[in-house]
Amino acid sequence: MPVYKADAIVLRRRPLGEADRVLTLYTREWGKLSAVARGVRKATSKMAGGLEPFEHVRLLLAHGRGSLDVVAQVEVLDALAPLWTDLRRFGAAALLAELVDAATPEREPHPEIFDLFLEALVLLAEDAAAPVAPWFILQLVALAGFQPALARCAVCAGEARTPHWSHPLGGLVCSRCAGRDPAAVRLRPEAPRMLRALGEAGAGTLATLDIDARAGEALRELLYRYAEHRLEVQLRATAVLGQLRVALGQSPQR
Repeated sequence: MPVYKADAIVLRRRPLGEADRVLTLYTREWGKLSAVARGVRKATSKMAGGLEPFEHVRLLLAHGRGSLDVVAQVEVLDALAPLWTDLRRFGAAALLAELVDAATPEREPHPEIFDLFLEALVLLAEDAAAPVAPWFILQLVALAGFQPALARCAVCAGEARTPHWSHPLGGLVCSRCAGRDPAAVRLRPEAPRMLRALGEAGAGTLATLDIDARAGEALRELLYRYAEHRLEVQLRATAVLGQLRVALGQSPQR
């Protein structure tokens, strides 16, 4: 069978038969694809430790006869172990993976999305307190063609002195235009500034952003819902994150 190489991150996996697994991979060279790892669930498999969700790997893949290609070799480039040893990190990484899965079609390469995804996972592994998830959502939806308005009203381009937010209208809206969307929500006065700071931040400056913890929770929830609306998906990981916060004694998202 013809073979090819791919720089990949494991999005998710499911069992197949008694010993195999089907992997959903996001690759730099080929976009999102599915492949089967033969015998990976056996205790003697040499590939088992290198095909966990969120791991950054270099793969040798063989073209299969059907819709699934076959994993022939695995080289772990970065296991990102902290994502597996901390429940909050794991939940956030699952959210990032779910967003990438929802935002990308099969076999359409977007190297910039791959690089953003990997950068976000590395940031999350290094600093659990950094606002990685809302930053990632803003960057991802922009790359997917759904950049929200963050500076001026999405409808009239005027100044939003009493800021509101509308998913269908495209982000920040003024109080007058907010009347077009009965579900538009009024934002706290400082929210537009924090949203712009997240949208303009680079990976190297993310940890230095001055974002109040409570306000950050509200913005994260807002951006989760914006991503769901634009990507037409219901995110499962948000419910898991809420349950984790309750279990760890933190206030749930609102």
